[in-house]
Order: sequence, then C-alpha cells, then structure tokens
Amino acid sequence: MNRITAISLVLLLASCASQPPADRSASLLAFEQARIAATKNSDVQALQSMLAEDVVWVHSNGKVDDKAAYLADFQAQTTSYTAAEAKASRVRFYGEIGIVTGDARFAGVSHGEPFDFQARYTAVYRWQGSTWQAISWQTTRIPPQP
Repeated sequence: MNRITAISLVLLLASCASQPPADRSASLLAFEQARIAATKNSDVQALQSMLAEDVVWVHSNGKVDDKAAYLADFQAQTTSYTAAEAKASRVRFYGEIGIVTGDARFAGVSHGEPFDFQARYTAVYRWQGSTWQAISWQTTRIPPQP
C-alpha cells in the first residue's frame, strides 16, 4: 500500500471512530439516564466527564451555573436527590448535536430546604470524541395540579 493510501485509510478510520453511534437516539438516551443517575448519586467524578467545560446549567428556580458552580454544589453536599427521573423524552439531532426534551421529577434537599416537583426540560448534548457531553440544560417547573 502506498503512503497516500495508508494515510487516507488512517484518516478515514479515525473519522469513523469519532462519529456518533448508528442508533444515536438509544445511545443519547442511555447517556442521559447515566448522567441523571450520576446527578441523583452525587457522583462528581462521573459528572466531571459528562459535562462539557462550557456547559450552561439553568435550574428550575432560574439560577444559572457553569460547570464549576454546578459541581461545587455536589462537592459541598448542599444539594442531594432522593428522586431524579426523566420520562417522555423526545430526541432530535442536528449534525453531532442532540437535543432531548421531556418531563422529569426531582425530589431531595437543597440548602436545607426539601423539594419535590415535576418539570419539563431541554438538554443539549454534543458528540465529543467518543462520547456525548452535556452542553446545556434548562428546567421549567410544572405548577402542581389542583
């Protein structure tokens, strides 16, 4: 094999390795469930690699965190979850960007105050290297039904 063909083959294989899986929806939803489990379990080490360095996290109360601030809450144990569940998720893709929208329930304690609420959320993920990373999260509380 000549040198140009060999280089072309290596570049092709490298580009294939960095492509999202064929079943992107299942892959992204599995990643999201793993990220939600890491959140519920306050697994800072797992979250460190699951969140992009430039992630923007908008909480249901309007608070906006970058990655450092979001992880600091878990490290300081100011927020803990007894429930973190996503359901009714819808996935859409735009190139290597995946957007997941759905319903969720969150319960736990934050800064000494208990919480338990239903929400709608939008999560934006980017295929980075060989895995997904969260780049944005927005949660909106659903008012309790009378």
